[in-house]
Amino acid sequence: MSTSNYQGFGVSAGILSAKLQNNSTYYDPIHITLGEINPNTNYQLTFKARGTGKLETFIYPGAFPQENGGGGDGKHSYQLTDDWKEYQVQLISLATLYGDSNKSFLFRFEDKNMDVEIDLNSLTLIEVGG
Repeated sequence: MSTSNYQGFGVSAGILSAKLQNNSTYYDPIHITLGEINPNTNYQLTFKARGTGKLETFIYPGAFPQENGGGGDGKHSYQLTDDWKEYQVQLISLATLYGDSNKSFLFRFEDKNMDVEIDLNSLTLIEVGG
């Protein structure tokens, strides 16, 4: 099994392993350009992860409301567990999108004691319903 490196993080068989360095305030280990998002459309974000601490996802700029209803960066938070878990969130894009037409996705974590693994092969954002 070979191990490669992505932005300073170890990736082996599609699993990203990351640990926050003591001098960092946060890490954004994965940043993906999604392309265009359709306005006022249902989407489902799915991924598998395990670890300690809180993992956050963002889809921005101006694409989805935050989990608390504010902003347009699509921020959602997930409490990780020691065992692999599939996380799913249903999203409805904003009726009026703003910012760059090509939206971006990222994972972020801020806890200095956090240790996380993300199965990159499980990451999907699909349009659902109609």
